[in-house]
Amino acid sequence: MIGKDGRRWVRLVVYIFLERDGKILLGKRKNAFGEGYYSTPAGHIDPSETVLECANRELLEETGIHTKDFEFVGVRLIGNYEIKGEKAHEYIAFALKPKNWSGDPKLTEPNKIERWEWHSIDNLPKPMFPPVPMLIECIKRSVPFVD
Repeated sequence: MIGKDGRRWVRLVVYIFLERDGKILLGKRKNAFGEGYYSTPAGHIDPSETVLECANRELLEETGIHTKDFEFVGVRLIGNYEIKGEKAHEYIAFALKPKNWSGDPKLTEPNKIERWEWHSIDNLPKPMFPPVPMLIECIKRSVPFVD
């Protein structure tokens, strides 16, 4: 998005890669952009909220899992893409892995996620929400930034 001053403006989003036994947690989205696509827990960073605060809030809201201990694994500029004819705006996506967490993810927002499932990072379900594979590239290449 281009602002009135001619500068490029993007939103900020956090994607949370919760891991257990070599698998990541993915939910099937519903009632939102990307309905029917699999994604990690994720959400927009609220005004005056830090990346870590957002990650903690979204993880708790979406799965009932609480931790304030995260590992930063990557960041990418997510360009414009389309799902079913609807366009997404550009945004900066931060990928974080929770550490020192326990418990089982719960379906705390059944109006937004159909179900949570564990999947191998090398055998992802389809269709995948486009930013997730882009961020997985950071994880697989062990690089914090891919442009």
